[in-house]
Amino acid sequence: MNVVDITIVGQKGAGKTQMAKRLFQITPRAIVWDQLEDYENGAIFTSLREAVDFLREHRDTDFHIVFRNPFNMDENLALMRLAYEMQAHEDLPPIGLFFEEASFYSSSHTVPQIVDMISTKGRHFGINVVNVAQRDTQINPILRANAGVIISMRQKKLSADMRDLFTNEELNQIQNLKSLTPLERPKSGVHYLTDPPDIDPFRVWAASVLGDTAPDRLTGGQPLPIL
Repeated sequence: MNVVDITIVGQKGAGKTQMAKRLFQITPRAIVWDQLEDYENGAIFTSLREAVDFLREHRDTDFHIVFRNPFNMDENLALMRLAYEMQAHEDLPPIGLFFEEASFYSSSHTVPQIVDMISTKGRHFGINVVNVAQRDTQINPILRANAGVIISMRQKKLSADMRDLFTNEELNQIQNLKSLTPLERPKSGVHYLTDPPDIDPFRVWAASVLGDTAPDRLTGGQPLPIL
């Protein structure tokens, strides 16, 4: 099973949520933990019970769940656990889990057990993960280590971990990448660098969440645009 974890980091306004939204859009079965209320395309829930009932009802069909509950960590983790257990114990298609503001669920020092299980074992059950944060140091090292693709947008201050991933020339580019204003986003692509280099994260992600033929079926063989 071809499964991928993606970590997206970049300062505010760099375009990381725009990229995550595009990945979310092309994922047939997806859940996003949307603490800042950036996502609109999906079934929006603030109640754990309603989200659980919806997920169980649509467990083997396509769905987009937008879960907004920034004040109750237990309920956020409970929905993660349910998604993990369903994938682990049932024969279900791949799923994409999107953790916006990933530092909300784990820190550089600690990571909840279910988040660790999703990151380290989820690939065996078709669980694809996107972690989004302003800085790589906000994402636990366990999560960063399991990321198959690191996408770095504009950052002012780069950690030692970033220096291990990118060359000096690339690090200089990251610090000078153009951030996008709201008026620019509809007509400009998001500026970023990836590790491994020159990878098309959209095609890699599509192949994982839709199957090996998905990229060509979705894009006509061309890279997906970033809007």
